[in-house]
Amino acid sequence: MGYKKGKEKDEGLPGKAEIEKMIAAAGADDVETLFEIGVLSGQKGDHEAAEKIFHRIIQINPNYADAWYNKGISLGKFGRYEEAIKCCDEVIRINSNYAEAWSSAVSKKLV
Repeated sequence: MGYKKGKEKDEGLPGKAEIEKMIAAAGADDVETLFEIGVLSGQKGDHEAAEKIFHRIIQINPNYADAWYNKGISLGKFGRYEEAIKCCDEVIRINSNYAEAWSSAVSKKLV
């Protein structure tokens, strides 16, 4: 899955302050809302915030494959490839048919 595509960075996306309000308004266990906020953060280029949000989701639901995958994307943006690969490996453990995780893991191993 990964960060959603389609809009240019900052085009029509909420600002950092609005994203922070969304996080505060989300229920502590509302992983779907948190996931969307993480995606928005990643789309805005705030990969550090996105990684933290996906990490929070994983703490709530360790089997949330999309959160692991997106956390891996965020880590990859920082050049933290070994950690990103571990996230992809976790996605594959959860869902062995997750094609994006396979290709991401392989591409990061080739870097």
